[in-house]
Parts: sequence; C-alpha cells; structure tokens
Amino acid sequence: RLMTFAGVVIAKYGGKMSASFRMRNALDGFPVEQQFPLYSPHLKGIQVLKKPAKKPRRAKLFYLRTRAPREYTVAFSEADVKLPKQ
Repeated sequence: RLMTFAGVVIAKYGGKMSASFRMRNALDGFPVEQQFPLYSPHLKGIQVLKKPAKKPRRAKLFYLRTRAPREYTVAFSEADVKLPKQ
C-alpha cells in the first residue's frame, strides 16, 4: 500500500548512504513529524510540490515546532502528486 506524506522539511541528517530527512505537517489538527531514510528501498519517490517564497536563514527549522500549525501545514491533493508506476 502506498502512502503519501506532504510536509515541510525541517531537517536533513547524515551523509552518503545513511542520509535522512525529517518532515512536519499538521493532520486533522495534530502536529505530525516523520523521519525518512533518503536511500530506503521502501521510498518510492520524493517530489517538491511548492518552494518557499523566501529561503529560510537556518539549516534546521525546529522553531516551527513552537509556531501555529497554519505556518507549517501543507495542503495537497492526490492530483498534485505524481507517483511513479510500480
């Protein structure tokens, strides 16, 4: 079963084959954070749906944890996401 997760990348970790990234979004009003290994065989694809209007001045965006959910919520529809064929 494929599951899509859209959110804001708040951190990137590691390098080479052990690299991973952490994403944050608000689902049904609750904040959700997930960490994904970048080179996992279970990861089907990564897409950038929308770029920020202004580049953040920090590498780690952990300050978004204390902000209101509207500041880090990403709304998307399944039509926006083009998944690779299995």
